[in-house]
Amino acid sequence: MMVVGDVRNTSGGSSTAFDVTFTLTVHDARLLWAAAADRLRRTPGLTEEDVEETIGTVEDPAIAECISVLAAPAQIPGCMPERFEVREANGVARSGGTVVQLAQAQRTAVG
Repeated sequence: MMVVGDVRNTSGGSSTAFDVTFTLTVHDARLLWAAAADRLRRTPGLTEEDVEETIGTVEDPAIAECISVLAAPAQIPGCMPERFEVREANGVARSGGTVVQLAQAQRTAVG
């Protein structure tokens, strides 16, 4: 779980929290890994060793971490993200804060 900060409303109205959920099925773990690796490689200062430490290798990908790298929310104007996590369909949390922070830093750096 990653808590980014307090929810603040500067528009004078009240703040409302929303949950956004989507479910995916992984059909090609190698393709997923390649896309996540590509995104991480565009992060300034991240080495190939960092990429493999974060999402595993193409032969043994860390699926939840790959999904986190690709699906971490971008900044949404007027909103403050409170939590992001990837769970297997059985509900076991597999990925959270560290990968999200890397993905958000990469999105900020790349645009």
